[in-house]
Amino acid sequence: MSESTKAYAAVLTALAARVVSAVHAHGPAGVAAALIEARALTAPRGVDPDGALAVVLAAMVDPARKVEDLTAWTACLDGGAAYLLPELPRYYRCNEQAVGMALAGTLPACALNPLELADVLTVLSQHMSVEEIAVHLRADVWDVRRWVPVVAAVAAA
Repeated sequence: MSESTKAYAAVLTALAARVVSAVHAHGPAGVAAALIEARALTAPRGVDPDGALAVVLAAMVDPARKVEDLTAWTACLDGGAAYLLPELPRYYRCNEQAVGMALAGTLPACALNPLELADVLTVLSQHMSVEEIAVHLRADVWDVRRWVPVVAAVAAA
């Protein structure tokens, strides 16, 4: 394991602890802010940031405890644990120039925000395979396989 991966895990653990704290003490707005902070951390090459956050958070849970015991405190919330689920961020703006550059193959997927990426994938998935999209956007095939079905489902809704 590389030193950068170890350092990333250490910082991500501290940020995940902030997410836990926000869930227990700061409500949906605090949870959203803590998640934004955790997601802003750049993962080392080859590390899935969403998976890493989920694993670090799971590592903080005692597996010997029942799920009902772990979430019992949420019963007092209006809607239970669902009350704590953050909404999608609404602060993204779609930069049409970035979309155009990505469609032309001059801007990689990592430079796009979620709205821009969705627009690009909607167009590219109509005439390219997942593997071709990955090459075009300089992204991992695994990531593109994750993104394309989500974009297709949203477009169909």
